Amino acid sequence: MYDVIVVGGGPAGTITADLLAKDHDVLVIEEHDVIGKPAQCAGFLSVECADALGIDVPKYSVIDASDFIFPDGKVLTIESDRPRMIVTDRTVLDQRLAERAVGSGAKISLSTRYISHAVKDGKVSVQTSKGIIESKMIIGADGHSSKVASSLGNNEPKEYVRGMVFDMDHRSEVQNKIDLLFGTDIAPGFFAWVIPCGDFTRVGLCTSWSAGPPSEYMKVLLKRSGLQDEAILRKYCGKIPMGGRRTTYSDNLMLIGDAAGQIKQISGGGLSPIVRSAPHLKRI
Repeated sequence: MYDVIVVGGGPAGTITADLLAKDHDVLVIEEHDVIGKPAQCAGFLSVECADALGIDVPKYSVIDASDFIFPDGKVLTIESDRPRMIVTDRTVLDQRLAERAVGSGAKISLSTRYISHAVKDGKVSVQTSKGIIESKMIIGADGHSSKVASSLGNNEPKEYVRGMVFDMDHRSEVQNKIDLLFGTDIAPGFFAWVIPCGDFTRVGLCTSWSAGPPSEYMKVLLKRSGLQDEAILRKYCGKIPMGGRRTTYSDNLMLIGDAAGQIKQISGGGLSPIVRSAPHLKRI
């Protein structure tokens, strides 16, 4: 029997597993056959968050300036005297976090899907696609559509925003500045971005759920940024839980990361809340 079963092999799961595995017997179960795929994140994080991760974060570019572009065409440029943001390869970053967790003693079982769990006499029986696994505690780190969170009943976040990201075959002449675009015609309820990533450019946006599919707004963003004729290298889609969940814990159970609705409400970022909250799980 394990001390802890962590459901989800993304950053929330592997950062938690790394911390707990130093003193406990930890198993991470991940439904996909490869860590870090499919990618569902724009891949930018603050320098402070990158430093707090404590590993070599792969970098496409380092950002020290931003253009805030408003609906009326006005632009507010903010420049810093030091790096503020890193644009990273999230697949590689996720894999490095998983490798560190394994190095700390955690085990990772790929292609293993969480189905349900039951708690009895202080023991958790986790039903997975590979059979029943037992532990003393289960941690739900299984993302925005967390099945572990759903096991707690009526536990949906206040709302979701939809996200879409395209990697375009275009190298930006300026590699240290990002564009942030606002307006109901391009990203209703949130904002859009254009990010230099070395040999390619990452464009993306999030919209409120009521605004409908983001694909129509992506057409506007590509035209606005002059990239409508460039080849699309990769596409990513996903959703971000906003407003938190009603319940983030129960008997022998805790949630963390997107599964818990731990999101920066202004930017939609999830890594920083994970870095801040994961150490507290060691105290339980």
